[in-house]
Amino acid sequence: MKQGYQFSSANSINIGRLVPQIVYYVYAYAKLLKMKRLQAGEKINVTVPTGNFGNILAAYLLCKTDGCSDR
Repeated sequence: MKQGYQFSSANSINIGRLVPQIVYYVYAYAKLLKMKRLQAGEKINVTVPTGNFGNILAAYLLCKTDGCSDR
């Protein structure tokens, strides 16, 4: 590889992609609260299609903040 060339991937895992994906889960949780499908502080489980590592990582990071599991 010649010096001066830099390669990257549109599907790479980076914070610029993870933050919006985390927001999807926060939005879904807020929507469930609004619909009275669960109570504040109640935990949820998420399902992510195979091959979607960015989404599962976002869900995992959200869970680390105690934002999911148990339902």
